[in-house]
Amino acid sequence: MRLRLAILLLTVFYSSVKGQKYNTMEKVVIPPSDNRVVSITADLYKPLGTAKGGFLLFHQAGSSRGEYKETAQRLNRLGYVCLAVDLRSGKSMSGIENETYQDAKAKMKGTSYLDAYPDMLASLTFYDGLLKGINQGKELPIFVIGSSYSASLSCRLAAETQSAFIDALFIFSPGEYFGNLNGEDDYIADFLQKIEVPIWATSSQDEVERLEKLLTNVSDSVKLRQFKPSTSGQHGAKALWPQFVDSEDYWESMLSFLKGLN
Repeated sequence: MRLRLAILLLTVFYSSVKGQKYNTMEKVVIPPSDNRVVSITADLYKPLGTAKGGFLLFHQAGSSRGEYKETAQRLNRLGYVCLAVDLRSGKSMSGIENETYQDAKAKMKGTSYLDAYPDMLASLTFYDGLLKGINQGKELPIFVIGSSYSASLSCRLAAETQSAFIDALFIFSPGEYFGNLNGEDDYIADFLQKIEVPIWATSSQDEVERLEKLLTNVSDSVKLRQFKPSTSGQHGAKALWPQFVDSEDYWESMLSFLKGLN
């Protein structure tokens, strides 16, 4: 009887693990550095098996790392290590408060879109080291997903680091969200011209033409795909949320592009 019970429990456990294919989420904190006093909170999702690569996930305005709860789990099941980061320009999403924003406010630091860029740069450096640790010192490809304003800043991140850190960009609803900096409104366009890594870009249907115009700044030598939804779609990476009937259209295009990078 005890033997049969033990076998049954092991079978249930194995079935659960087999179906899950990802570990439980672990919250991590990137401590302040000499030139950055704000602590950065993130959620780490590690697959149970061998990792294929990693996704660094940045949220949209007014949001938090909670924007990627379901997206990160799905990417985990495909074998990718995910780090969903709280940027200081945000607030909450899916019941998860933005702790980086809270720390910045407590320390009376700015929380504008551009104030969040050092958080992204620090997260990328941290994540690169983290992936090497997970993969026993060997490098894994790093893919970045940006949502709305963070999609735009991901373009800057890729332009300034290039393939030394980032292997491809997946940007949802990027745009010139930063006002007229230095009297110009082409802040992100300038960075797009400098990017050398592959780019997959998308948006809601209402944003298609604006995005198409923005992407004309990308060099012809860069592998580029713009997914144009036939439905209304969503602004930002929420387009991947399963509750939206057209989310699978976004997933299909994104994963097809990802497969072509391997």
